[in-house]
Amino acid sequence: MAVAVAALLLYGVVAWRGAWSAGGTAGLVVGSLAAVLVGIDGLHPLRRRLTIWPFTTSARWLQFHVYGGLLAGLLSAVHVGFQWPAGRLGWFLVATGGWCAVSGLIGVVIQKQLPAALARDLTVEAAFERIPELVARLQDEADRVMSGAPGMMTRVYETDVRPSLAALQPSWAYVVDIETAGRHRLSPLRGLQAFVADADQARLDDLEAIVTEKYQLDVQFSVQRVLRGWVVLHVPVTYLFLGLVVLHIALVLSF
Repeated sequence: MAVAVAALLLYGVVAWRGAWSAGGTAGLVVGSLAAVLVGIDGLHPLRRRLTIWPFTTSARWLQFHVYGGLLAGLLSAVHVGFQWPAGRLGWFLVATGGWCAVSGLIGVVIQKQLPAALARDLTVEAAFERIPELVARLQDEADRVMSGAPGMMTRVYETDVRPSLAALQPSWAYVVDIETAGRHRLSPLRGLQAFVADADQARLDDLEAIVTEKYQLDVQFSVQRVLRGWVVLHVPVTYLFLGLVVLHIALVLSF
């Protein structure tokens, strides 16, 4: 905040005197600071190896990555005097930098909200790569539980339950609302409660536990896929932006 306020005050004073220019002394100082922040932000993937002061933990690296990136965006705007670019390189810098900022902020929301929702609403946790294997085991387990079940239970299982156990069912709906989709998945079994004999109640409870675990694996898979997909959207454009910043600096220094 202090750096941001200082940069805005500097811009206000110099611009008021009618002397602000991106190539002027003040403009170059602000632009250079923005470039330094962008460069340090680009080191974020190496945070586990570069545990040096003041970035002694991954959490501090992340804090700097977020706030340093936002500050770099503000300083870049100050650097050009809050003017739209005139050349193609400038527009590419604005487009890729804007993409990095927006996708980064979306990533902050995703990484803060989704894990919290999972911890609050789910009891099953699994590695992304192992989820398909676990789903296949659950279907086999459900088939064993339903072996010898009465006719009504078998019909409901075959028509309404088993198809949902056959394969992963990722959905954006799980990301938005975990609880509602879970209740819908269990509704066929809940409807059987009043018609199941006491001797088959334990069987129904076991099947409900399997369906719940399968549903939670679907949720886990969906959320982890969102997190991995966000990385694909954010990281490649970020490195393109870093390359354009280096090109911009090289062109400035060549004149």
